[in-house]
Amino acid sequence: MLRCAPDVARIALTRWDPDLAGRVAGDVAALPTTRIPLLAATPDLVGGMASGSVDQLVAAAEAATRAGNVPLAATAQEELAYAAGSAGRADIARPTLDLAVAAYQGMGARAGADRASARLRTVGIRRGSRAEHRTDRRGPASLTPTERRVTLLVRDGLTNPEIAARLFLSPRTVQTHVSHILAKLGARSRVEVARMDLPPGGVEG
Repeated sequence: MLRCAPDVARIALTRWDPDLAGRVAGDVAALPTTRIPLLAATPDLVGGMASGSVDQLVAAAEAATRAGNVPLAATAQEELAYAAGSAGRADIARPTLDLAVAAYQGMGARAGADRASARLRTVGIRRGSRAEHRTDRRGPASLTPTERRVTLLVRDGLTNPEIAARLFLSPRTVQTHVSHILAKLGARSRVEVARMDLPPGGVEG
């Protein structure tokens, strides 16, 4: 029940059946999740989907990330982006969409990445053209939006686990981003990145 609940809720909402989504959320909320730590975020996720609560979906994304459940965290990020976009909160929706797409791509789930982008377009949220059509391969201009945010946090002295928690990513995904950042900036270490005098536009999120 817990594993399929987000998919059932999404189908219900897609087919304009909020009552079914609400029943699923109620059923999930009544289930004990303490025995399955990896799925502990599911009640907040399904509840947030049914109610459109941005705060509840933020909690779900954070909980899934802490548990190390990358697929569930990506789903929560997608749903958070959609709820925020529907509420006119582009400031939350756009960067969270980027995180969801990056997580899906990191898992090789291209269909999930495409679905998330398509759903967000229906509420007026699109990924930046620089993220989708980037041609620069080195230097600050080559950084993706997620890489720019990771760079800022590296420069602030955060560790990979701390960055992962902040951006709702897994530590392994953050390490991949850091490796790409070092290569693109021609740096040999995080310390060099922190010391670089980068143009403001190079690392803005």
